[in-house]
Amino acid sequence: MDDPESSDQVIGDLEASSDEISSVVDAIFRSINEGKAETLYETATAPKFREVASLNAFKSICERVQSRLGTLLSKQSSRLDLNPMADGIVASASFQAQFEHGAGTIFVVLEKQGDEWLLLRLNVNAPELLDDPTQFRKMVELFVEDSDPVLPGSSVDILDTAFKPPKAIAESVSVVNVRWKVTDPSSQPQFPARGFVTIGLTKDQAIAVKGVQTLSVRRHVENTSQPDDLP
Repeated sequence: MDDPESSDQVIGDLEASSDEISSVVDAIFRSINEGKAETLYETATAPKFREVASLNAFKSICERVQSRLGTLLSKQSSRLDLNPMADGIVASASFQAQFEHGAGTIFVVLEKQGDEWLLLRLNVNAPELLDDPTQFRKMVELFVEDSDPVLPGSSVDILDTAFKPPKAIAESVSVVNVRWKVTDPSSQPQFPARGFVTIGLTKDQAIAVKGVQTLSVRRHVENTSQPDDLP
């Protein structure tokens, strides 16, 4: 029987992947700054990306980043997660970034096919990208329990389960990334799920959740009920 990977080897693989991903992100933003969104879309995005994002939508996002933020000057990695999949590796990476016209965060999901990392998701978050900067939302990672096993893109309510019934802290906020704890890599998270959820929050919402140890996320459901006296 082969010996399991040593911790030194695992760390080495992680560092190598981190360097590769950092270089890929640099190349993506160079292409955006050079106005090469169409080439980037055709050569550096995964098929799953192109299924959900049209070329025109992608070009619009790239042009907004280029015109409002300018050149990516520097970035610092804040998180990297590698998830082995049946057909390769999927990496989720977050960076604190300094652009020519302001600071922000970069979140990417990349899929490794052979020796190549292809883009599955790109999120750039900065006040300068908004028409109303007061609506800027900071990416906050929360540890949650007793939660619906939601996926990125879901609209959720953040609850404090120390209260009975649970108290809503933020409603109808968008999930950016998830890392659910599961018993093995092939199993799917089930309710009540626990793990880490990254959500875009306003300044007041971020203050409200700070330090709360009993957080939960549940799918947001619109209240469509009508008063009893309406026909």
